[in-house]
Amino acid sequence: RMNTTPASRTVLVTGGSSGIGAAIARAFAADGCRVVATGISEAEVAAARQHAAFAAIDTRVLDVRDAAAVQALVATFDAIDVLVNCAGTIRRGGAELDPEVFAEVLDINLTGTMRTCAAARQKLAARRGCIVNTA
Repeated sequence: RMNTTPASRTVLVTGGSSGIGAAIARAFAADGCRVVATGISEAEVAAARQHAAFAAIDTRVLDVRDAAAVQALVATFDAIDVLVNCAGTIRRGGAELDPEVFAEVLDINLTGTMRTCAAARQKLAARRGCIVNTA
């Protein structure tokens, strides 16, 4: 149980510029939290910024495969109360059977989640925060 009010909470949502992650980011923002939502590219982040619901959401580019970028983003926060890992990808049409494609999917969906959890661990612990992982 967090000892903070929604207005004082900082929430980081990876993969938060579209899909389920965007819905989660909007819900936290509607509750009054400070929300940072990430997307894989500037184009994806720019598209999210076009929606009125994102006016109160700080959107940034982040590739969860890039450990240095994950560390750098987390370093910009004074505190993190909630980390929502929603960055993910899927491949279909037979591409998912290619070992290199499979490795890329794992790097985003699994290892990317681990990277963000590890990077945010100390800041989350300091605030008695929590992690939400989606699949």
